[in-house]
Amino acid sequence: MDYKTHLIVSVQNLIKTEQILFTSALNLCMFGELRKLDEAFNSSDEVVFNLELLKSVDDPNVKHLVEIIEYLQKKTQALINLNHLNENDLTNEYNF
Repeated sequence: MDYKTHLIVSVQNLIKTEQILFTSALNLCMFGELRKLDEAFNSSDEVVFNLELLKSVDDPNVKHLVEIIEYLQKKTQALINLNHLNENDLTNEYNF
C-alpha cells in the first residue's frame, strides 16, 4: 500500500467515527430529551434525523458530541480538499 491509500483509509475512518458519534448522540436524545418523540413512532416508521435536530436539544452531553462531530466534519473535508480525493476514492474498500 502506498501513502495515498493510507490517507484515504484514514479519511474513511474519520467518516465512520463521525457516523458512530452521530448515532451515539441520537441515542442519548432518544432516551433522554426526545423520549416522548421516540415513543410516538412505531418500529416500522422511517424517520430521518440530522445534525440540526441534535443541535436543537439542551442536553450538554449531546452538545459536546455535536461539537466533536462538526470538528471532525471540518477536518475531514479539509483532508479531502487538500488531497483532491473524490467520491470514488472514499467509497472503495482497501484491504491491508
